[in-house]
Amino acid sequence: MPELLRERPLPIQAVAAAIVPAIFGAVTGWMLGVSEAVYVILSVLGIGGGYFAGMEHSSARTGAVRGLLGGSLFGASILLVHEAIGAEAKAHLLEPKIILVGITTAFGVGLGAMGGHKREQLEAAGETDRAYLDLHRLGKPELLSGVGAAVLVASLWLPWFATSCDSRSPASPSGCNATSVFDAKSGVDRTIGQFDAVEAFALLPLMVFIIALVPGLVAWMMARRSTRRPGEPVMIAGIYGAVLVLCNGVILGRPGDATVDVSLQYGYFVAIAAAVAILAAGLLRHRHAAALKRSPPGMP
Repeated sequence: MPELLRERPLPIQAVAAAIVPAIFGAVTGWMLGVSEAVYVILSVLGIGGGYFAGMEHSSARTGAVRGLLGGSLFGASILLVHEAIGAEAKAHLLEPKIILVGITTAFGVGLGAMGGHKREQLEAAGETDRAYLDLHRLGKPELLSGVGAAVLVASLWLPWFATSCDSRSPASPSGCNATSVFDAKSGVDRTIGQFDAVEAFALLPLMVFIIALVPGLVAWMMARRSTRRPGEPVMIAGIYGAVLVLCNGVILGRPGDATVDVSLQYGYFVAIAAAVAILAAGLLRHRHAAALKRSPPGMP
């Protein structure tokens, strides 16, 4: 179980409850003007952290208060830093923008209360002495799936597609197809060169991120002793990831209506390999679990 916030030194309490969400919100606000995908990832992580912050409190009420403070600071910092930088928002913000603070605060209160209630339940059941996470339950399959998920997300910023020509005046490389263009997503103001997945797709990066969350969530559930078939969801995530990438480049062709003579680049194949690694990790964990079920009583 995490240490109660009230049992920590006062400066540490201030840092954990106020400084950390404010700094994380500032970084998220900066990324709002840089990358939509990174902004979404940081926003989800920041909001989801409210649950774990709530577990540092002994009741749903105090957890909700923690979430109220953290959620409001997180959302306000996003807007303040974004406005201070003055960059164009890469992600859509509701109008008026202050609604964002209301959303992050509402999630903070709800998740904080859930975390505090969960701790209250564990204390009532006398399970406070048990480690919150039993990392000994994790093994090589979880390491492989974690690496695969990290590489899958990182591949979004590697080159996936490239036009025949790097430049047209003069044409380079020699003999390239001067009519080759890439129809990137809205907001990308060029049509030749190399394009990563974030430049090429509007929704695919978010879908990839959701897929990449599955191995981490399953590993957390294993460490919490709250899942019996950890291999299956990881296998499904790997399959969905591989199919998603293959459909958007091979099976359904290159993205865009005006795309002409565009080749696949190494980032595309890195994404496929990462998805296959996640699938393989799920298979390994499934086989290991099946082998344990077949073992005679008393055998390892």
